Amino acid sequence: MAGQDLAISAVRTPAGREGEIVALTRSILDAASLAGLRVIIIGGAARLHMPDRSPHTVLSDPDFLPESIVPTARASMAQWELCSSDASANWTYASPSALLQPGERLDVFRTDTDNLIVDDAGNSQISMEDFAIAILDEAQSAKFLRAAFTVGY
Repeated sequence: MAGQDLAISAVRTPAGREGEIVALTRSILDAASLAGLRVIIIGGAARLHMPDRSPHTVLSDPDFLPESIVPTARASMAQWELCSSDASANWTYASPSALLQPGERLDVFRTDTDNLIVDDAGNSQISMEDFAIAILDEAQSAKFLRAAFTVGY
């Protein structure tokens, strides 16, 4: 990371090893701090507050997540907690919507800090193409220093 201005981390661990994401993120934050650069951590939606169901998050809402995704969501929440407690690195934590998948680049999306973004039908989604644009926008604008944001339609 030495000599760079910014790093973007999108690491994920395979099924059964989700807990390793915290150690990987710790290493990334430490390296960014030592190099004196900003890092954008691509995380998950687990930390986001459910609309109209406060105080529930995506992870804590008993009706939202399929059981197969819960281990990944728990790891994502632990990753967020690590970032939010780190005072040494210049980090940004980026959460996609609940559904992130390949699709069209629409160039029209909304951002928020801590709330799951849903459309009029209650769907929370963003295409990978638009999420990538939102990450690049944040890389250039630096609106969310030592903070988190999310993106959705």
